[in-house]
Amino acid sequence: MTNTHILTRFAVVTGITMAALIAVNFVLNAYFAYDAGAGLGLVSMIVPAMDAGANHVRKTSHLIEKPRMWRLAAFFALINVGMGMAWMTGLVAAYDVNLASIYIQQIGFGVVLGIMVFFIGLYLLAGRFFLGLAARQELKRQEKQRR
Repeated sequence: MTNTHILTRFAVVTGITMAALIAVNFVLNAYFAYDAGAGLGLVSMIVPAMDAGANHVRKTSHLIEKPRMWRLAAFFALINVGMGMAWMTGLVAAYDVNLASIYIQQIGFGVVLGIMVFFIGLYLLAGRFFLGLAARQELKRQEKQRR
């Protein structure tokens, strides 16, 4: 599989996962007064990364090389952060809230930037780990099936 195929599938699964997580968070918040918090953002990285790794092994029957996994994980992090910002922009526009000025006024631009860099790094590591984990699990499943 080419990187384009992997990244396209990742983007589609990320969009679907984010939409589902937004809906789940809305239901939890509206009916149970519970906010799932920032952990949902990490789930929106884990699920598509695992899908990409398993799907690659299903189609090729071999693992992705380690340097290529790191490159893919970097693109995964950028796609995830970009789509997250797009979703947030859409939701903020729909509800007419100026979140950026609220956060920047309260904690400062440097802190907001530092938090974003931290989360991009976290998403990079999570994307790489779960891409490889799912690929190895799928390869083991295929080997068991052959026996």
